[in-house]
Amino acid sequence: MSIFWDPLSLLISFMPLTLLLIKFMPFKNFYIDLSFLENITINSRKIFIFISIFLLIFCVVGAFIFQDPGVEKQGRVLIDEFHSNWEDTTTPMNRTWYGMLSTYNYYNWAKFLDLYYDVNVNLDRPITNDLLKNFDILIIKCPTTNFSLKEIDNIINFVREGGGLLLIGDHSNVFGMNYYLNTISENFGIRFNYDTTYDLNSLGYSIYRNNRYPQHVILKNLDTIHFLTSCTLEAPFYAEPVILGYGLIAEPGTYSTPNFVRESSINTDTNFGIFLQSIALKYGKGRVVAFTDSTCFSNFCFYMDGYTTFNLGIMNYLNRTNTLDYTNILLFLGLGLSIPIFLLLKKEKKEKIILLFIIIGLFSTQSSLFLFSHLNQLNYSISEYAQQEDITNICFLQDKSSFIISPNTVAGSIHEKDHYNTFFVWTQRLGYYPSIEKNLHDSLNIGDALVIINPQYIFTDNELKQLLNFIREGGKLLLLGKLENIKSASAINQIINLFGARLNINNETHEVCIENLSSSNPYTNITTENISINQQSQLFIIVIENGNGKIIIAVDSTIFSDYTMGTVFSEPNTFQKKLYEIEYYLFNNVVFKS
Repeated sequence: MSIFWDPLSLLISFMPLTLLLIKFMPFKNFYIDLSFLENITINSRKIFIFISIFLLIFCVVGAFIFQDPGVEKQGRVLIDEFHSNWEDTTTPMNRTWYGMLSTYNYYNWAKFLDLYYDVNVNLDRPITNDLLKNFDILIIKCPTTNFSLKEIDNIINFVREGGGLLLIGDHSNVFGMNYYLNTISENFGIRFNYDTTYDLNSLGYSIYRNNRYPQHVILKNLDTIHFLTSCTLEAPFYAEPVILGYGLIAEPGTYSTPNFVRESSINTDTNFGIFLQSIALKYGKGRVVAFTDSTCFSNFCFYMDGYTTFNLGIMNYLNRTNTLDYTNILLFLGLGLSIPIFLLLKKEKKEKIILLFIIIGLFSTQSSLFLFSHLNQLNYSISEYAQQEDITNICFLQDKSSFIISPNTVAGSIHEKDHYNTFFVWTQRLGYYPSIEKNLHDSLNIGDALVIINPQYIFTDNELKQLLNFIREGGKLLLLGKLENIKSASAINQIINLFGARLNINNETHEVCIENLSSSNPYTNITTENISINQQSQLFIIVIENGNGKIIIAVDSTIFSDYTMGTVFSEPNTFQKKLYEIEYYLFNNVVFKS
């Protein structure tokens, strides 16, 4: 079915029509007179015209690109729980509470925001002016009950006077949340539709790749967003499209299923194409952001994708009061220049005018895009926001590992031997902050501990040198390897050979041992530990201490896969609880034990 919207297939399908039109409607009399190019002269009048056309296009393009930097506020955030009983922010995800509700909530999301902003939660009060006057940003997420008319008026006034408002909805009006959101959002011209989006080709979860230029300031430093089923938005023409999803199906919801999602993906009322999935707009002195997939910020996936970066971008945008309306200034300046241009060119040939606008317009448009995009990036820097407390970061290195940790596989409850979603998420139960990093350089800059699962790839000499320095300066490196994987053992040995050690695995007996090649080295200490999993398997733990840091090797990594540990939504059995405790022991008593 994808041939109906595949770009190449569509292009080829139009070729027969093109050939027929050429046959029956030939361009025999088509001619553009370009003789004026032979006698081009430059004078002050023409220079004025060139500059005016350049500035006209430059200002009009800039009016749509440039973001008012505004005035930054104190960063006081209020999350409204009074109107919501879904995606709770108040109950910690700990070592005793398991099941879907423990991971399908917003505790870690709120905890993360509190690292950068002063976050408070409204549990038992209606939204009043007296409440809002103490805050700069109001977050309304997943509402499941009505807002009074007075509360709505208070929220509108809060934004008009300079407040930031974040509205978080979800697919198909589940739990009525889009209906309740619309009672607020429609006052700003925004509507959360009662539909569900899918990827057009796969009919599964959609992925937004941030390759649009220019990008919105909220998406700074963001590569991708994995949607876990959103709705679509309607917004006024002056709204700023933050995420304009492409190649999507939008299907109306239904009341015949528990989650309001239809069992079939394509029906006669299904829409196809490009849809708004997140927008921003300015209202009075304040700002509004709407996002359509509440699931993305849940505990079970929040640290997996670009969700943390996306949230910091949203907060950075909302934590500003509008100052000057730069858009109108630039637009009126551009329109003002159009009057002398019209008067000077009204007697010129049409071909000449068109050519002038094309040539100068291309240069002017690119100049405007470059300048104003660069200014936006400078004005909306996130790096200036320092975390308010020390945290422990655990970086899972992607490009040297062989694992799958993805929001898509978590939400789809896929549990295979190469999936490590639960192992990743369970570090949050210990109070750590995990992330997936694409390369070694980023991991070493961010992480207190680095995790490589089933290493498959050879390290360069420079990378090995970086690892060596990282460990000697106090870093922790956890290597999870498979018993039957020769590549994994080879990659591990490439690292630990730096410290005079070698890992030996007997492929027949599955025995694991460590060989100290430089026992006289006083700077390296090697210890081993075997933990019995069941009658058939054991976890072999080897610790190599060097300088202020250490390397921890754990074999067999399959023990920590989703295939063995279950999904993040599982109600664990006795055996799985034992595996959980082994992971907790590994991080608390081995990796971070002083």
